[in-house]
Amino acid sequence: MDRLIDAWLKVGISTHVFAGIILAIMFLVTLADVTLRLVWTPIPGAYELISFLGGLVIGFAVPHTSQVKGHINVDFVTEKMAERPRNVVDATTRLMAMIFFLLIGWSLISIGMDLHTTKVVSPTFFKVPYYPVAFGLGLAFLIQAAQYFLDFFRICRGSHE
Repeated sequence: MDRLIDAWLKVGISTHVFAGIILAIMFLVTLADVTLRLVWTPIPGAYELISFLGGLVIGFAVPHTSQVKGHINVDFVTEKMAERPRNVVDATTRLMAMIFFLLIGWSLISIGMDLHTTKVVSPTFFKVPYYPVAFGLGLAFLIQAAQYFLDFFRICRGSHE
């Protein structure tokens, strides 16, 4: 089980690195757009591209943030509970979050398939297809669902936090 957890930590780090690479691309596109605005003409569709990439950055940064417990946790009620009831509450919230992220991830992949079939693209000069963004976010949400499943399993095993 520990090998699975170690392997899963590498998946989380990989998604975090991928989010960082996308963020760097966003920076470069913004820099190029602003610079070209000063000397010639802006990049057509830069705003759209930045919006697409921003969604992917957020989606792929969430799993690792969840792994390292970097999110805000409002636990003023549960910290006053005994360990067993706190574990029940934690396990229940992880299970509910896992189901939520599974449904959203599945829906985004389904939307991505529809967008791919209909060949919907952005209205700007570059004609960027929408489906890679939907697939990317769907994958990120499914990875997050798996992270919540692993957290749920750890809580049930008694080896979390």
